[in-house]
Amino acid sequence: MRAVKALHFNSFSAIPKIAVALSGGGDSMALLCLLLNDRNPKSIIALTVDHQLREASAAEAEQVAAWCQERGVQHVTLKWQHEKISSAIQAKARKARYDLMTQWCSENLIPVLLTAHTLEDQAETVAMRQQRTTSVKSLSGIWPETNWNGIQILRPLLNAQREDLRTYLKSIGQLWIEDPSNNDMRFERVRMRSLNPHTSLADVAAGAQAEIRASQKLVNHWCAENLSYDALGLATLPRLEFGHLPNLAKDSVIEKLCLNPTERAERQRLAAWLSLPENGRRTLGGMIFAKRKNHILVAREPKRISPTPVKLAANTPIVWDQRFFITSDIASTVVAAAYAKPLLKRNNIPAFVQQGLPVVMQNNAILAAPQILIHPSIKFEFSVK
Repeated sequence: MRAVKALHFNSFSAIPKIAVALSGGGDSMALLCLLLNDRNPKSIIALTVDHQLREASAAEAEQVAAWCQERGVQHVTLKWQHEKISSAIQAKARKARYDLMTQWCSENLIPVLLTAHTLEDQAETVAMRQQRTTSVKSLSGIWPETNWNGIQILRPLLNAQREDLRTYLKSIGQLWIEDPSNNDMRFERVRMRSLNPHTSLADVAAGAQAEIRASQKLVNHWCAENLSYDALGLATLPRLEFGHLPNLAKDSVIEKLCLNPTERAERQRLAAWLSLPENGRRTLGGMIFAKRKNHILVAREPKRISPTPVKLAANTPIVWDQRFFITSDIASTVVAAAYAKPLLKRNNIPAFVQQGLPVVMQNNAILAAPQILIHPSIKFEFSVK
């Protein structure tokens, strides 16, 4: 318990206001109380998500709100509106929980959200994943810092044990709520928890995280030396050098190049194909990967761009397709070249690249397209995600 009492939260002490995910369970109540040792209550906002999956959930949220009021902490209950959930309950509830809390944080200009994951949570996560994979990324488990919808998620209790946290709560007279779903054997985590996996499994996660950080450092250096983008958003990387990268680094490079989220297995299959000698094309994550003699070309897959024209108001910049910053003095619309009138083909631009470019139109007439049709009042700027 001495280790719990000695916890300090210097990594975010300079942030004026933070949010805390507060379920009312022992771990989250301990996190709140420990924070109050270091911070003014007015600098903390407690967020409770009522998943509306159990009859008692509303009353539990009210109890948590009452505890916060006693301690001078602002409390907000967020309700998950949904139809009846019959499958993947915990996964869907988790996504909804993070979506609701980070959306609230974003709307209220709160940059950081704290959660109360513990050493046992980490061990359980690694144990579950070991049953189905040896992937370094999977075995890295729960990270102390992640990002969700642009909000920084911090987990300052990852090295704390549940028993110590509850002992601490008892020592200060703070009650907590025992969630009955923690005893529901339908859920994989509950079944794993009943096996009491050893907390030393957290060391597996720590080692995997260290390996991933080292790989990411390699990837950043490699991309700075080998990956280039032109003004049309076409990425070019050398085939030979890419083939020499470790598998974990290849995976990270492909993930970096994809515009949309992808599964690791899909990236692995693409990496294996990119390392083969024959030329060709494949698609992944909204992008086309084309092998040429010495290089790999990567550009937006035109078929994955929405065909719906986007309004471009005069003197009001927009970001189009997450790739192009467009400004215009003329009210118009923007659509992908694949859905517009045929543009004059430029021999120095691959056809699949040209088809994915933005085209500014007015009354069915094409006004401008990057490096193909120039207009003095319209500007395009490509931006890497």
